[in-house]
Order: sequence, then C-alpha cells, then structure tokens
Amino acid sequence: MKKYISIFFALILFISCSKDDEPISQTFFVNAYYTYSDYANYGNKIASPSMVMLYQDNDKVIDSTKINSFDPKLYDINGTELSLKYTSTTTTGINTFENIPNGKYVVLVIYYPYTYVRYYSFKKITVNYNYRASTEKILFDCSKNSGYQSWKANN
Repeated sequence: MKKYISIFFALILFISCSKDDEPISQTFFVNAYYTYSDYANYGNKIASPSMVMLYQDNDKVIDSTKINSFDPKLYDINGTELSLKYTSTTTTGINTFENIPNGKYVVLVIYYPYTYVRYYSFKKITVNYNYRASTEKILFDCSKNSGYQSWKANN
C-alpha cells in the first residue's frame, strides 16, 4: 500500500512541476518611420499619422495592385479578400498590439502625411511565443512617388 501511495504522490509532484504551457496570445509592436532619400542628412522620423492593421493570412500571395489606401482591404492573387482582425488604436506611428492570438497575419501600414498623399506597405508575420515583444519597423521613402512601397526595415 505504501508503494502505491508513494507512486501516487510522485505522479502528482511530476504533473504539478511540469512546464507551463506557452501563452496562446502575444504582445508585439509595429512602428512606422519616414525619410527623404533625396536629402542625405534628413534622417528617419516617426510616420504620423499612420494606420496599422492586421489581417488573417490565408497563405496566398498578396496582390499589392488592389490595395486602396482610402479603403484599406487586402486581396490575394485570386481576388479573395483577407479578413481584417485588428486595427491599431493610435495614429502616432508607434503601435502596440496586445493579446493577439497566435497565428499567421499580414501587417498593413498606411502613412498619410497629407490628405491625398499616402504610402503603404505590408508584411507577413507569424505570431507565436518566439515572436512575443518583437518590433516590426517600416521605413517609407517620401522622395519616391506615393502609393505602394516594398517593406523596408528601419534599422
């Protein structure tokens, strides 16, 4: 009987000391910056106002020609609209996303320094335990034409 009780308590101790499960949601950051490449000493500034949105990734190629920065929706190359999941609550260029469930997303950033001048870019990300507290940085070059720009990290 003592043997069974010892095994029972050892089993309880083992289970209670097992590794905790990794969190199923994460916090991370998306920051937007701009520069003027035509001016060597201009530097990188915070892109405000800007919007950041997270769409559910469907593992298809995104069609950048269908992005309308005045009505931001993302479509894949088959014309399927991606589902908008989260929108940043600030337009300051510094964005915090909290408690985002693990999964695959597409980040869309739109910088609009003037009413009808908009720059935008997107990047696919995978949110998981290893991604927690990460910071995505996008740098828009305002010396170039407005519209879509490929994602260029601000280092």
